[in-house]
Amino acid sequence: MSIRINQLNPHKSVVYINQRYTYFVALFILVMGAFFVPSIAQAQVACTAPTLNTAYTISTSCGFDELVHGSDAGMTVNALTTLTVKTGQTIVWAPGSALVINGTIIISSTAKLQQTYLWQQDADLDGYPDQTRMYTGLTAPAGATYQKRSLMTTYATVDSYPTTAATATPSFSPDTSSTLTTGLVGYWKLNETSGTSAAD
Repeated sequence: MSIRINQLNPHKSVVYINQRYTYFVALFILVMGAFFVPSIAQAQVACTAPTLNTAYTISTSCGFDELVHGSDAGMTVNALTTLTVKTGQTIVWAPGSALVINGTIIISSTAKLQQTYLWQQDADLDGYPDQTRMYTGLTAPAGATYQKRSLMTTYATVDSYPTTAATATPSFSPDTSSTLTTGLVGYWKLNETSGTSAAD
């Protein structure tokens, strides 16, 4: 294979390849593509959901499905692993934490990585979001009641009653300190063995 470098301008070197090697070059490109295409395809797998207030490690090539997502702490992309940041996405790691890239990040020209906070709308401040959509910013977005995602109980389960704060679920346990006859006023034996009503 003969190669000639244009020496007229050292800043604009041009490589000329003989015509008879055109097919060789095309074959080389196809073979190399076979190695890179699978890794790009693997990156389309959805990333696992980050845990609240925990550093997030990406150990399998993936991409987030949501337009805004990320970590409430630091984020690490492991070696031999690819994080794909898709068109229009914003992927976040928290202020005071680090983004460690031991692997690869593929980022769209309209996407961004941002060190900031994640916020969710939570009108009654009970820790359950009014919707799963997330917002970014060093301060809360204007126009509604928001909480930092790091302060939420969950970011994936939408509040069934967004204007009423959740209360603790009552718990009951049987009273084993007395017998069934203590304080008994009357007794009726309902001995039906089937059906949805009883009478005596």
